[in-house]
Amino acid sequence: MEPKHNTKIMLGLTVFLILSGCTLPKTDFKLALSPNTNGANTAYIDQDFGKVAYSEIRISTHESNITIKRGSTNKRIIGEATYPSVKPNITFEVENGKGLLELISNVNDYENVTLHLPPDISNDIEIMARGSILKLDLKGLEVTRLRIISQISNANIRFSETTSIDAEIEVGTGLLRMHVPENAGLKLTFNRKAPDAQSLDPEYEDIPNGYRSKGYDEKDIRIDIKLMGSGTFEIKRYAV
Repeated sequence: MEPKHNTKIMLGLTVFLILSGCTLPKTDFKLALSPNTNGANTAYIDQDFGKVAYSEIRISTHESNITIKRGSTNKRIIGEATYPSVKPNITFEVENGKGLLELISNVNDYENVTLHLPPDISNDIEIMARGSILKLDLKGLEVTRLRIISQISNANIRFSETTSIDAEIEVGTGLLRMHVPENAGLKLTFNRKAPDAQSLDPEYEDIPNGYRSKGYDEKDIRIDIKLMGSGTFEIKRYAV
């Protein structure tokens, strides 16, 4: 399917791209992780959530490849972290019916982190990473809050077509690609004055410090994104 509109918004030397009605090829969501040339140590994650219905995922690392996507097992997080020397600190605890999974690395190892999240648990995700590659495919997941602070990094995020989300994303001088379902209302706000649009897609309207799709408040699914940093942002609509 060809894109209906192509809107460019200039952020200084940055191009902000909105494409409506795009069908994304499957290859867009495959991330080739760089080989770990310094060794191949692996920490495995297999955590049963039991009766927990809500969880928070916190990842703090740098110079890493981080992949998060839908798993096939209910009530269970499955994943792994490969590292050349120092094992990341991985913990899980439950408090007041809420699960908390933390993966923290304080060294400059080049790590590969992959997490498969259960589709039947509501999740908040927080990632702090520097000099990293982030690939989040949230399709089919109940992720209601996403916070990413990632300097000099590249990120590829596919938002869910079934769950509304509040997202706060900073990639510094990196590249951020976001894939938004065409059935969702979309709101974009900036931590400074919104850039001027040279030719704004008629689907969108001005709001303070940003833009939103018309009829946003009437949509069952709403994607609310706050963008920070001076990197390059690209947004594409995908067919549901």
